[in-house]
Amino acid sequence: GWDIPTWPVLLVLGFITTIYTVLGGMKAVIWTDMIQGLMMLFGVAVVIVAVWSQMDGGAARVGAIAYDTYRLNPVDLNFNWQSKWSLWGALPHWVLAMLSFYIADQITAQRILCAKSTIAARNSFLLNTIALTFLLPGLVYIGVCLHAFYYDHPQEMRGKWVTNVDALTRKPITEGFAAQVLKD
Repeated sequence: GWDIPTWPVLLVLGFITTIYTVLGGMKAVIWTDMIQGLMMLFGVAVVIVAVWSQMDGGAARVGAIAYDTYRLNPVDLNFNWQSKWSLWGALPHWVLAMLSFYIADQITAQRILCAKSTIAARNSFLLNTIALTFLLPGLVYIGVCLHAFYYDHPQEMRGKWVTNVDALTRKPITEGFAAQVLKD
């Protein structure tokens, strides 16, 4: 409910971040990465608990909706060129994406190359891998939770934050393509 303009907040946060990074060097950058990772894991937990608390039945209701809407189908291991979704099509992408993240990503290379020892670099890699092991499924589960929430509360899915509000004036769009789409 606070009416704080965005640009001063960004300016202050950017200034503070720049100062502690310059003063703290690589150690500050690494601690910032660690804090950001923990905040992301915390954020995943907060969103999941918030959705559960807003639904009659909580986690059980999320599971029931996911099951009823086929969101929990087991992975089909059959190879089929005609299939729209296949583990065999996604697997090469996943492997290459992870390889590029762990081999060629500037942030990962920075963490590993500035480690005090090979053991410290391995521990950093291990900690990152463990964190991602929880974060990525958590993000997928957030999608399942939001699907279930809007399945039970379709009236909460208002298009005003998606398409029918002018970004500059914040007034409803009442004519043109967006208005016509909303009528249909």
